[in-house]
Amino acid sequence: MRQAFARLISWVIWNRMGVEEKELLNVADLEEVESMLNNSLNWAQKMKAEGRQEGRLELLSSQLAEKFGSELAASFAGERLLNASTQQVDFWARRILHAKTIDEVFDS
Repeated sequence: MRQAFARLISWVIWNRMGVEEKELLNVADLEEVESMLNNSLNWAQKMKAEGRQEGRLELLSSQLAEKFGSELAASFAGERLLNASTQQVDFWARRILHAKTIDEVFDS
């Protein structure tokens, strides 16, 4: 009965996410369903965080281009932005508000 319930729960959840039915037949118990749910929640949280970081980078890139010109922003900031942490991007985003040069944005 537990196995049937586990399959039902996994089918309801995973069917909506496009998981193949043959994969659902391998679900053995509720603990396995819980593990699958935890993995998908962790994945969703990670994707959400990555999306927010991409948005930050796009906004800062467009601000740099608007304030200092596209060429200068691309040549000066490109690699820095790609390797920056969320905290670093947020710091630069605040500094751009008062910076008179692109160096003032990135210099510590």
